[in-house]
Amino acid sequence: MDSAIKIFCIFSLLLFGNSIQGQDTITSPATEQLIENIAEQYNSEDNDLSNLMNELSFLKSHPINLNKTNFEELSSLSFLNELQVANLLDHIKRNGPLISLYELQSVDGFDINLINSILPYVAISNNETQITSFKKTLKQGNHKLLLRNSQIPELQKGYDKTIPTHYLGSSNKIYTRYQYAYSKKLSIGITAEKDPGEEFFKGSQKNGFDFYSAHFFYQPDKLVKSFIVGDYLLNFGQGLALWQGFAFSKSSDVISIKKIETGIRPYLSSDENRFMRGAAVTTKFKKVELTGFISANSIDANTIDSVSASSLQETGLHGTLNEIADRHAIKRSMAGGNLCYKTDKIKFGLTSVHTSLSTKIQPNSQPYNKFNFSGDNVNNTSIDYSYRLKNIVFFGEGALSSYKNSMGDPGFAYLNGIIASLDQKISFSILQRNYTRDYFSFFSNGFSEGSSTSNEKGIYLGMNVRISKTVILNCYYDKYIFPWLKFQRSAPSNGDDHLIQLDYTPSKKTSIYLRYKNESDLKDAAQENYLVKTSKQNLRLNCSYKISKTVSIRSRIELVQYKNESGTTENGNVIIQDLIFTKKKTAFYLRYAMFDTPSYDSRIYSYENDISGVWSSPAYYYKGSRFYTLLKIKAGKHINCWLRYSQSFYTNKSVISPGTLNEINGNSRSEIKAQFDLSF
Repeated sequence: MDSAIKIFCIFSLLLFGNSIQGQDTITSPATEQLIENIAEQYNSEDNDLSNLMNELSFLKSHPINLNKTNFEELSSLSFLNELQVANLLDHIKRNGPLISLYELQSVDGFDINLINSILPYVAISNNETQITSFKKTLKQGNHKLLLRNSQIPELQKGYDKTIPTHYLGSSNKIYTRYQYAYSKKLSIGITAEKDPGEEFFKGSQKNGFDFYSAHFFYQPDKLVKSFIVGDYLLNFGQGLALWQGFAFSKSSDVISIKKIETGIRPYLSSDENRFMRGAAVTTKFKKVELTGFISANSIDANTIDSVSASSLQETGLHGTLNEIADRHAIKRSMAGGNLCYKTDKIKFGLTSVHTSLSTKIQPNSQPYNKFNFSGDNVNNTSIDYSYRLKNIVFFGEGALSSYKNSMGDPGFAYLNGIIASLDQKISFSILQRNYTRDYFSFFSNGFSEGSSTSNEKGIYLGMNVRISKTVILNCYYDKYIFPWLKFQRSAPSNGDDHLIQLDYTPSKKTSIYLRYKNESDLKDAAQENYLVKTSKQNLRLNCSYKISKTVSIRSRIELVQYKNESGTTENGNVIIQDLIFTKKKTAFYLRYAMFDTPSYDSRIYSYENDISGVWSSPAYYYKGSRFYTLLKIKAGKHINCWLRYSQSFYTNKSVISPGTLNEINGNSRSEIKAQFDLSF
């Protein structure tokens, strides 16, 4: 591996000696870093981000008209923080409509990297979409039909029918979606999915797909701002009481720590648990908005008997008899609303949610579960605020949860934050949070170290420094405490992490960054009930550049060191080379990566380009290599075809995923994906 590092360095130096031009990728570098940060934060590569990816894909074909936009619509771009949104709108208000997208360079807080990130999703026009009649929308709107299939060709243990716990269905994963959309004002869609191992039009799935979802979403933009029937998402406040889907916390964009609520959104994903099914409506009168919603759907649970369950099951997989037994075991009913007062600078919101279950939740008797949710209903109430004073934004939320637990006390959670731009060169952010050990909401996603908005206190500090036109420094420090026990932590614990990233943009179309990240934590020693300190350090160099109008190259090297006070020290590295070829109707992507990390503890995540609407950020660990190829062909005006093949090859393993139903007797694992979409 040492020789490989030398080859990488020489190769990169030779390339940098040439003239460097821009980059063309499926997703922007900002999107890639956000997705990598999610995978690292939740310690998983299996989180469902398809709703986010589908929304970004939709924005590519329905870009935001910057001359006719508003604060709420512009905030839907994950790459912009509130100050950047406000600065852009103030610029347009002062100087009139934008004449060219190049004018974005004169907006405070907009640098080359940020502009390149949002360019695929914005446009300039003086026309405004209006709905005059339903008949007219059917003629002017866009229909899209999407078909997707993926499969692991290697034989996995679970598909051996002689095993009692075998999968009942095939290894294919099938996804299809039809959607009609007229701008962003009207959306009608239906989604269906079959996961690997699930039956299809037979046995337990006589109706075909295991999961179906549908919605009708309309924004009249009058007294009724929006309403939806079917499956939908709700996002309010700072995510303490009600926020569905994923939200970004710590990332290299150290200033964007404030969530900007989106209210009602149609559900476009295939996660079978984290969504509402029913109806919701938002009415608007001057500066006041009122949202009401009802929802009732059946969800999976690990049942104990006919009246109780130990926990909810969120994988959505129903391929074995045990998984089928947990399917739709509990009915979850929800009702509530949000009252909001908004101006250009001030926002106050009140959210209330009542959730009831048809079966009681009784967590197992592990000590760390003592304060976890138990019972069959919970009430959540929160108040959130936001105030912008020139170049300073104050924001926060406080929430209460009430349910019957072992202590009989209500839980509470609150956070407060500040985002400020001192001048054109320096910005900073501060966020303080306190989530008690018995706070609970079925759909909470507050700023946190992990995936739970409970049992955590912390303080976050971030700073962005524009050293010059070509050099930007981002850094943050986060200190957190877990006042009660957690999984793999047999006592109260604490930790901290910090990140320093230097971005260098030598030209308008070139991006290079150097990142150092350090995470320290307390966890149980292996098979012991006492805490030891662990630390993980990552050093990454990432280079993106273009060597011709059609060919781009991206290179990355990342080093990792994992230490455990019990005596373990692991050093690892990953080297990645991407080749990207793009033309008008064709795009081809090729990656080759070499990795050498001793164990899962020293894993390294890296974003991979995937077919439209799909995200991929696998963890590289153990020793071996990985490559993938991705081909996109635009066949005519209305048809897009995608084909992707990936393979991981391990030099120090003869069995992959041993002891599981996904076990492969061999040292390589592949995946084939194909997608066809028709738009008319």
